[in-house]
Amino acid sequence: MIATEAFTQIDKLRIGQSYRLLRDLRLPICRSIMKALLHDGPMDVTDIISIVSLMSGIDMEQSVISRHLAILRRHRIITFERVETNHIYTIDAARIQRINRAMDDFFSHER
Repeated sequence: MIATEAFTQIDKLRIGQSYRLLRDLRLPICRSIMKALLHDGPMDVTDIISIVSLMSGIDMEQSVISRHLAILRRHRIITFERVETNHIYTIDAARIQRINRAMDDFFSHER
């Protein structure tokens, strides 16, 4: 019975993590940041602000972009490297592929 309870706790933890990941990936600014990094490659926050502002048609403030970068970092969707005084952000394409495969696997078994 204890093993079953431990398994249930793991499932609850994973379900909560998955829910937060999917919820956050639905955020339009997060999606725009991911698209920019996938399309244009590594860049600093100033470039991300410019591109996301162009994509959305709205001038984005650094605090808004920084908040969404933190969300993506927390989910390990992006990483950053410090170069002098800048943080250069990179998308983890392998992580995106793993998430897509997991979603495909989940929904293919649902039918």
